[in-house]
Amino acid sequence: MPNASTLADMSPGLVKGVERAQREPEGRFHALAHLIDGPALKRAYRRQRSDAAVGVDGVTKEQYGQNLEATLQDLHARLKEKRVCPTFYTHGSSAM
Repeated sequence: MPNASTLADMSPGLVKGVERAQREPEGRFHALAHLIDGPALKRAYRRQRSDAAVGVDGVTKEQYGQNLEATLQDLHARLKEKRVCPTFYTHGSSAM
């Protein structure tokens, strides 16, 4: 369960979702991406470890952040338009 400092770092839409989940523990959510705002994406980027391995797309945190504002604006637009396609990778597969 999120604490007060976690809730303060969340977008207002996600906070409403957390509150609803607490009120209705048996409730279901069908989509949450539209609740994520630009500042939440930036906070998530900043929380990533700089020395972490590259993502399944082969991009490092440093590379992703080279034009961070534009990259996050594009990601936010794709989230709102439901154009984000997650890449799944199973260890040992040839998906890369």
